[in-house]
Amino acid sequence: MRLRQIGLLLLPWCLLILGWHLMATSGWVNEALMPTPAHVASKFIELLIGGRLGMDILKSTQRVVLGVSLGIALAVPLGFLIGWYKDARTFLDPLINFFRALPPIALIPLVIVYFGIDEPAKVIILFYASFFAGVIVMYEGVSQISPIYIKVAKTLGATE
Repeated sequence: MRLRQIGLLLLPWCLLILGWHLMATSGWVNEALMPTPAHVASKFIELLIGGRLGMDILKSTQRVVLGVSLGIALAVPLGFLIGWYKDARTFLDPLINFFRALPPIALIPLVIVYFGIDEPAKVIILFYASFFAGVIVMYEGVSQISPIYIKVAKTLGATE
């Protein structure tokens, strides 16, 4: 039974790689556009042994951590402010909803024009992607706090 489950898990991947190999070797697609799985595997091993792949993964991870951390660090207080104070929500909600509707990929050309293609541009796109998601989650969460919990907190000595 266990062998059958493993076979069922591996079968779609094997079929996918077989289809990829057939497409690449049949001549339907230009070899420069679709290399064979064996060619991709050999390049992967070459990058892995050469140490370049590890460095690139580390750099990408640093970039993601920095962009998302900055986005969330600014989103949490702003989301709390919008969720807690109705006037702040009335003032900022239209702006937040306008910018969250713009997908990060749509801003890439503008970011490249203003910041180039170096690290700041990449971090800014990641910041943008995480910031608006964080603001929305935070202010929705804060605005849905039950009034009973607020009364309990005030009873226990909390201020606004």
